[in-house]
Amino acid sequence: MPAQKYRLKLDMTDIPAADRESVKKDVADYVLEAVLSDIGEGRSPVYGTNWKGLSAAYKKEKEAEGSKGIANLELTGDLLDSLDAQPDGNYIVFGVFDKSQEKKADGHNNLSGDSKLPLRRFVPASGETFRAGIMSGINDILDEARVDPEEYD
Repeated sequence: MPAQKYRLKLDMTDIPAADRESVKKDVADYVLEAVLSDIGEGRSPVYGTNWKGLSAAYKKEKEAEGSKGIANLELTGDLLDSLDAQPDGNYIVFGVFDKSQEKKADGHNNLSGDSKLPLRRFVPASGETFRAGIMSGINDILDEARVDPEEYD
């Protein structure tokens, strides 16, 4: 089964070396928050579209438990608790950091191609990235940290 992780390279050009670690942490925190927000609304943080609805029986079960009754990957909370975003060099690594949740994550992401569940992509596959709004937020954080190279002289 493929790892349920995505590596996003950050353009650290014109970000002072002294600021880079805190900027990468800010981006990682933003990515995790944005992804969890999208998931909570039943929307793919990769495609930006709403996920296919739940079956009538499962929707009724979730509503009986006090849930919104939408596809938000929250049954026990274990899968969502396993999500994280961490700096790694000039990358942010986002995904499932608890191996016990990887099979469940693959069921929704279908990175293996073996799942029969409705596709609910929350970790970008090869050749994909996050939806435009999330990428824009990442770029805003990076741009805010950049300084004019002439200020270095």
